Amino acid sequence: VRTTSHEAHALEHGPSSFLDPGPALPVLLGRANIPLLDADHAAKRRFLVRDHKLYELKPDPAHFLKSRLLPLTASLRLAREPFIGPRRSTHNNRPSEGWGDESVYAFLARRFGSKAADLFAGPLASGVFAGDPKQLSLPSAFPQLAQMEQEHGSILKALTHLKKRKVAGHPKPTLHAPAPGMPAPPQALAATAPSAIRTNT
Repeated sequence: VRTTSHEAHALEHGPSSFLDPGPALPVLLGRANIPLLDADHAAKRRFLVRDHKLYELKPDPAHFLKSRLLPLTASLRLAREPFIGPRRSTHNNRPSEGWGDESVYAFLARRFGSKAADLFAGPLASGVFAGDPKQLSLPSAFPQLAQMEQEHGSILKALTHLKKRKVAGHPKPTLHAPAPGMPAPPQALAATAPSAIRTNT
């Protein structure tokens, strides 16, 4: 976790934000006098670079299929996602019942195909964890995706449901970041710790 400044812009070398942290973190930041910034409205637009071309990503399956971001065969495989049931063990148990684990990459490959996983797993994992999607646990890193699969049987069906909820007036989770940069919270904890903290060991 490291932040550098360049021409009045903060550049994060690792995770850049967090999603609705709950009540504890804002209290910690307030006690440390660290301002918390909400994501700008423009941040709702997401883009992905592939082959030196910029593609806008939207939570709309039809828009995505028309973007030609994936080859036709990979797009058709992605379109099958609503018909792929939730992951079960050999004993027909669900993951929520306490068996096994699955990486972020494996989850995306199982639900959307290997081509889609190759394209999206890296950006999905690096923006929040700056980690290897083949090593990160999906239920631990992105529990909302695991929950979407279990509740709706499909990520695309879940996105459609969330879109309807948004129209109905339900609040959408938002991104936040400490104004001085992501290192500010751990630095504040270190400054008030009751004992010495050794780093880079």
